[in-house]
Amino acid sequence: MIIILAGVVVTAAAFVVVSIIFAKQSEPVKDRFIPIDGSKYVDENGNPDKNIWLTENGRTYYVGDDGVIVKDKIIEVDGKDYLLDEEGVLVKSKNLIMEDKLYSVDAEGVIAVKSGLLEVNGEQYFGKEDGTIVKGWTVKDGKKEYYLDEEGHLVKDRNILYQGKIYAADEQGVLKTVSGWQEVDGKKYYGKRDGSVARNTRAEEKGVIFYLDDDGQLVRSAFYTFDDKMYYADAQGKTRKEEGWFTLDGKDYYSDSEGAFYRSTYITVEKKKYYMDKTGAKIDGKPTIDQYLQCDDIYGFMTSHFTDYYFKTPYRDLYGNTTRPERLIMPIGLYGDEAGMNCTGFISSLVKGAGGDLDMVSDMGRFGGYGNADNYLMLATKGYVRYEVFKSVKDLLKSGRAKKGNILYLAPRWKSGDDCHMAVFWGDTPSENAIWSQTAKTLCTVTEIYMVDPINQIFMFPLERNLDVYEDN
Repeated sequence: MIIILAGVVVTAAAFVVVSIIFAKQSEPVKDRFIPIDGSKYVDENGNPDKNIWLTENGRTYYVGDDGVIVKDKIIEVDGKDYLLDEEGVLVKSKNLIMEDKLYSVDAEGVIAVKSGLLEVNGEQYFGKEDGTIVKGWTVKDGKKEYYLDEEGHLVKDRNILYQGKIYAADEQGVLKTVSGWQEVDGKKYYGKRDGSVARNTRAEEKGVIFYLDDDGQLVRSAFYTFDDKMYYADAQGKTRKEEGWFTLDGKDYYSDSEGAFYRSTYITVEKKKYYMDKTGAKIDGKPTIDQYLQCDDIYGFMTSHFTDYYFKTPYRDLYGNTTRPERLIMPIGLYGDEAGMNCTGFISSLVKGAGGDLDMVSDMGRFGGYGNADNYLMLATKGYVRYEVFKSVKDLLKSGRAKKGNILYLAPRWKSGDDCHMAVFWGDTPSENAIWSQTAKTLCTVTEIYMVDPINQIFMFPLERNLDVYEDN
């Protein structure tokens, strides 16, 4: 497209330049042009202009000391600060944010840092004395208090939870503490008289019990623990209080008349015996030894500390330590020169490391507590835990039921002086002859199934993770 102006022929691309050349001949920029390609301003003699204001088409520009328009920069002229945008146009009558600071530009283009409340693009912010935007904090302006969110926006017309108290922000953003039941970001809380959130407590209203957790949030559609007892709160937060069976997500639970669920114990309901695990859920049949002793992933503890805690731990005999079983669970990786274990102490150390309850072993009543293997055997023979019995090592390995991590009790023929042994089956396959155990000879290493005295029976305690090959006896 060709445009002819005053005898000058230009292309469409140069139209802007040409229109500027012939704009408002009465203004002091006569015979000068405003370049759009970064070239310098020159007067009629071809000399560069510098350090001057120029106005064209209602836009004001500033030419620097190099003769080029200043762009995207704050400049100081005659002791006042001005902001030129990315095109070099002087910004006027505008509030803005730069580098997390508030600024206000007046009608003459003078820019200044602003403190206090200031609206920018429809949002209100609060600047400190140096203009820095307040974020995630409350501020006071006179007698009024405000809250600025993590982006620095003034919070209005909603509740907030701040430093342990519930506040309501009105339409102007002014805060006041509120009490009673309040909702914040879709979560329900209870505020005390001063607005402080009630935490880790139960509240009763008209016979209905509610529970506020450690964060003060009303527990809904979930189990919770209070005073070491487990309860369930429904979708409205109401705590279940009746006795009987309760089913959730395919699992069965049983609560007493106060709504407290049984955990880690056997219960009898209508003459039938059930075991409720540590989560309160009913399990089929008897619990595994790690379920009964309340271990958290005992196999994971075994494998993660296979060598660093246990290998080459000195042997320490049960006799002489029958009243001090703690001396029998001291792996070398934790106790150094003071280390010492017997075979049962090694097993008990694994149970302890996985968070299990060793008192449940000692409660079987034999001397030496959790340092005496007979107490583990009694967990089986008295019917507390699952187990299987094999007549020989050959029978165990042929059964296909031995899995890595299962705990073994090896019974001798029980002639005079015979002793039993405890170990962990450590074969990578059911037929691999390997145990991890502690003896004076092996010092907590992996060997073939080993025992000083001839084996009469092997009691195998499966772990929860290995139940896919187990059938209840």
